[in-house]
Amino acid sequence: PETGAELLADGDRARNDFLERFSAARDSLAKRFAAVGIAHVEHHLDREPDEPLRRLFGAPQRAA
Repeated sequence: PETGAELLADGDRARNDFLERFSAARDSLAKRFAAVGIAHVEHHLDREPDEPLRRLFGAPQRAA
């Protein structure tokens, strides 16, 4: 909880530590899904909303 206390920190180090922990958590989740056969894709909010579905299920085939 917020206490109002000031905390001095090295911003670059805090960012790098967070990114390392977050990357390890993402890798762990992907491995857990793969171990039990669950298909998994990641999505970033600055991308098209249907992109993860196309990656997960493949782009639909169009008639020639």
